[in-house]
Amino acid sequence: MRVSRLLLSLAMIPRKPVSPSLPYLFNSEVYGPFENTKNYSISFSVLSISEPVTLSAKYYNNRTNSRLAVESYSLAENDTHLNYTLRTKGRMSSDGLRVEFTMTNEIKDGTQTFIIYPTNPAEVYSYLYKENDFYTNNTVFQFTGRTSVKNYEKISFKDTVDYITNSINNTLELDEITFKYDDGKPLIGLSDNKYLRFKDEYNLFPYIPAGSNSYKQIPLSCTQSDETISFLYKNEMFYDPSSFQMSLTNQNGFSPTNSFYLPKSSLSLLEKYDFEIYMPSFGRGLNNIHIPLQFYKDKNFTGFCSNSNYCIKGGLKE
Repeated sequence: MRVSRLLLSLAMIPRKPVSPSLPYLFNSEVYGPFENTKNYSISFSVLSISEPVTLSAKYYNNRTNSRLAVESYSLAENDTHLNYTLRTKGRMSSDGLRVEFTMTNEIKDGTQTFIIYPTNPAEVYSYLYKENDFYTNNTVFQFTGRTSVKNYEKISFKDTVDYITNSINNTLELDEITFKYDDGKPLIGLSDNKYLRFKDEYNLFPYIPAGSNSYKQIPLSCTQSDETISFLYKNEMFYDPSSFQMSLTNQNGFSPTNSFYLPKSSLSLLEKYDFEIYMPSFGRGLNNIHIPLQFYKDKNFTGFCSNSNYCIKGGLKE
């Protein structure tokens, strides 16, 4: 009898509900880093909500643990999704911003914590990372499923060449210029903000206007195969078939091309030029990538057969 009463007493003790995983999913993968001057929208799909729910968000400085703000939002019964503004503006610092999401109703209580860091772009020069790879840590992350995942970013220039030459057709080829990028996910925006640039000290390309810092820039795009990034000329260009002068816009007497031609008579002067592939805000870490390239003349376009791609052999007719 005593045993039965004890069991009955234990059964009557209220049980504390077990905190389940949060009943939401991010609608799509959202990648960081985030700038500390902007706010960002993230979207949730809310699962199996049959009664009103409150979502609270608490913001902390991750180093000092000081609370910066508390916000609450209510979801009505049977709401299926929520667009939430992640308020990083004025709260993000190099210490990191810790955000705690708590979603509660009458019987459930679950908390999700994630830490985000601000964008901190670096000037990355390929020749400085021939021996050791460049890494971005902490700032690179993604929201996916019910959680956030801190990711890394690795850029390897170990096999990246530091020169370019003229092809047999007197074009500037980019095929040999590659590097490796790995952050566990395919890149996005491979066709934006990538350039072959140079300063035209001898005015060998008068039809190409100079931009900021006196650089003449040729737009590029990238392709990605596994970890290897390679380059292509992005847009159709135009050239003069007689002189091989180049233009980014159509000129009278010019023909369209997907190659970048070099002026026939001035290859030796190009060896004094410094070319560079420049990629501002590249990758997940938004770093500024520089790949300096020296031009080496393979052969002249025309001339003596010993040092030219095209020549005329003469002789006596018998």
